[in-house]
Order: sequence, then C-alpha cells, then structure tokens
Amino acid sequence: MRPVPNVEDSTGFVYLKHDGLPDIDAWPAEFASIANGVHRFRGVEVTLADILQIKQGNTLVMQGNDIRPPLLLEAIEAADKIQWDAAKGSTKSLEPSEQDAYSRLQQKVKDAGGSLEATVTGPVQRSGTEYVLKVREFSVS
Repeated sequence: MRPVPNVEDSTGFVYLKHDGLPDIDAWPAEFASIANGVHRFRGVEVTLADILQIKQGNTLVMQGNDIRPPLLLEAIEAADKIQWDAAKGSTKSLEPSEQDAYSRLQQKVKDAGGSLEATVTGPVQRSGTEYVLKVREFSVS
C-alpha cells in the first residue's frame, strides 16, 4: 500500500518507474502546472539504498548504477529541510538526530573499513553536474 500525502509535513509521495533520480530541474514547473497555485514546490527528498564509500579523506559518496549517477553525501542544514510547519509558515526545524545524521553515518562507514551498505533519506539537489544528497536520516543493513 502506498502512503497518502503527509498532512503533518505538507509533503506528497511520488514513485518513479525506474531506479534513477527524478528530474529535479523540470519538476518545479510541472508541479506548478498541476497544483494551480494551491501548493508550493519546496524540493525533492529521496530514500535510496546502496553502497557508501569514503572518498578523498572524509567525503561520503553513494555508488551509482546504470541509471543513477553517484551521489555526494553532505550534512543537512536547516534551509535544506523540505518538511513544512503550517502553524509557523516555514520549514520544520531540524531534529537533533537529523542535525548529526551525516557525522554518525560517516563514522559508521569509517568503522566498517570505508565501505558500507545503507539506506539514506534526505533532500537531493544539483551542484553543477553532480547530485548531492543531504543526509536527514539513515539505516544500515
């Protein structure tokens, strides 16, 4: 059963027909045409499972596949969060577990010898030609 939109966070769910990433450059305009000005597009959050590796010192990278490019992982910042607080009229504050999720994940990958399978959730953004996944939460296999 697919989840219904999350009223508490003002978020909806989209399921792709492939194992790649959504077209985050095209989605804001597509969403605007569908939402008729009633809802605002705040970004895309994904949940992906794959092998994480430490590269170039302390940088975490999620491996890519034939469809999805590798993702650079970074710590989430308050401005990155997509979940919405309707009462305040702003994005929800980061929870303590979200604030340190990246550093905890980074340590788990180090403790595993530099490579670890994990499921990571967070906003995905583009930085030039690269995709960046801001770590909000994770679980390890």
